[in-house]
Amino acid sequence: MSRVLIYAVIFLALLSFEVGFLNTLPWPWSLTPLIPIVSVWIYHTWHSPLGIWFLLAWGFAMEWLNLFPWFSPLVVSVVIGLGVLLWVERLFSHRSLWGLFAVSLLSMGSWALVEGLFRLFNASTVPDVALFGFAENMLLRTLMALMVSVLLFFFEERIRRLGLRL
Repeated sequence: MSRVLIYAVIFLALLSFEVGFLNTLPWPWSLTPLIPIVSVWIYHTWHSPLGIWFLLAWGFAMEWLNLFPWFSPLVVSVVIGLGVLLWVERLFSHRSLWGLFAVSLLSMGSWALVEGLFRLFNASTVPDVALFGFAENMLLRTLMALMVSVLLFFFEERIRRLGLRL
């Protein structure tokens, strides 16, 4: 029970940091997908189901907060979670920087695919302007995700020393 409470506090702290701090930064920095990449990193590094639970909790929280008007974050979190389960188990080895890069890129690509399909079938989208802004935002979101992946990879030993059993 205490481990679940610790994980819930960690998730709420990450959610508060992402929603309360990162989203208020100037434009390119506000696109940082902190919890999805931390979740991918947890599953990729430790093969812990906690990463998938963090993704699903992030989807529910973003759906509840209604921060994304164009698409459903719950669907994105499920697609990324299923993709991560498949990619880490079948394609990429764990604990390598290139494997983490590949899983992060594929996760952001699946996010872009799901969001693009939602925008395609949404009648209120202006095609020309929305497509350029969407592509630019997804490219920057992917670059921010790779930056977070590099930071997590290089600070992995310090995170392990905190004593958390993920």
